Amino acid sequence: MRILQKSFFLAAAVALGVGCTDDGVTREPTVSALAQVRMATNGKGVPNRWIVVLKEDSRGAASSLRETVSLYGGELDTLTSSRAGGRTVLLVQGTRSAIEALRRSEAVAYVEQDQETVPATLPWHLDRLDQRARAPRDFAFSPPGDGSGVRIYVLGVGLNASHNDFGGRASNVVWRSGAGVVGSPCLSHETHVAGAAGGATTGAASGAQILGIRVSAACSRNPYVSEFISGLDWIRVNAVRPATAVLSYSAGFSGAFNDAVTSLHLANVPVFVSAGNDGTTAGSFSPQSASASIVVGATNDVDGRASFSNYGSAVDLYAPGVGILVPVHNSNVSFVPVSGTSYAAPLAAGAAAIYLQSHPSASSVEVTSFLTQNATAGIVTGMFVEGPQNRLLFAGATFLVRILGPELIYGGGTATHTASVSYGVSPYTFEWRVDGLVQGSGSSFTWDYGPPGFGSQLALTVTDGMGRVGTATIWPMSVCFDGSFSC
Repeated sequence: MRILQKSFFLAAAVALGVGCTDDGVTREPTVSALAQVRMATNGKGVPNRWIVVLKEDSRGAASSLRETVSLYGGELDTLTSSRAGGRTVLLVQGTRSAIEALRRSEAVAYVEQDQETVPATLPWHLDRLDQRARAPRDFAFSPPGDGSGVRIYVLGVGLNASHNDFGGRASNVVWRSGAGVVGSPCLSHETHVAGAAGGATTGAASGAQILGIRVSAACSRNPYVSEFISGLDWIRVNAVRPATAVLSYSAGFSGAFNDAVTSLHLANVPVFVSAGNDGTTAGSFSPQSASASIVVGATNDVDGRASFSNYGSAVDLYAPGVGILVPVHNSNVSFVPVSGTSYAAPLAAGAAAIYLQSHPSASSVEVTSFLTQNATAGIVTGMFVEGPQNRLLFAGATFLVRILGPELIYGGGTATHTASVSYGVSPYTFEWRVDGLVQGSGSSFTWDYGPPGFGSQLALTVTDGMGRVGTATIWPMSVCFDGSFSC
């Protein structure tokens, strides 16, 4: 064994140009002579894959370097030739040990970690969905799924199902006489909405089935509340689950409209509703005022609440809604940037489809709980986004973290909450924060929330054994036994 080891290191020394002095002592290059290794900075570095650039006067060195790499169990390929006067560039597939050996060669100028490229045209709203922090951008969208096997029902006046971005996954459902035949003058709004939900290059769930539910044949007006009620009920009866629904319209308060959304929600088709573009409280409108609606406000590219976006306690979370790139209705290949809460809601519906892909039996309540708890809390800026409504949609690849336990503490006082973690790798570390201050570190947490009328923000951060971080946030509130805030 000793002879083999000696032969191994001797061969490596010869291949790398490690020489012996006149006194017979082996001299290795000094640290300053080592070639620089540049790691990928975009988060897309490829493990054990390296680009090795040789010095201009190092023709013929590739052969000896190949021998060195093979000694460490790696492979070497030539990417470019120096015959035209350029540098020789090599591709090495091997461990960091092989690279450390190559760094010692006088023929090597520098080494770069190979990295996956990303398209320069990725819409900003998708880039934002899978990052907790706005900057630095990674110019990538890497969700944990694409919504395959899930249907997204888009209510309105029909969509351009032939657009290339839908890839044959979209269709219109003309489900009753009077809804008529789909005609192009009606298709603009719902085509945009459908693109944000499930477009291949513009949507959150690029593998979901998109179904346009045309509730009205009229192209000269928006649908009536009565028409939406009928359409919601049709989905309740006929939906193929798992499924979500998107309704990017609003009306004055209507109990019947709200009840129709609630009925569909109870049938386990969660309904995503745009907050509205009036710059006022969303709870003044329907179906935004329905407690079962998942109401989504709009943000801009710096995480500020869009000036037009409705707000208030009826809003469940925010999502990008300014300058959203979506398919157009009058071309099968073109796209257009649009703004509005109409396009924030379908992004959330697409995120729900991704969740339902791996949780096909999840109830509407579970979908809502996942999206709101998994959202990035406290990051939206601007007026009227304080408290529980300050959540930004997150659709990145992360393990699932939830906080179990009461959000209303009847009679006030203490409550115990427990961490629920799925799809992570143990061991886990836990950090509980109350109103921003660290207060606990175990898998469960007990806190005194005070008398009725008082409450706090409870945030949980979990780090798994792979170093990934998952978060969840709720706002427990102490209330009287009758649910009021003053006893």
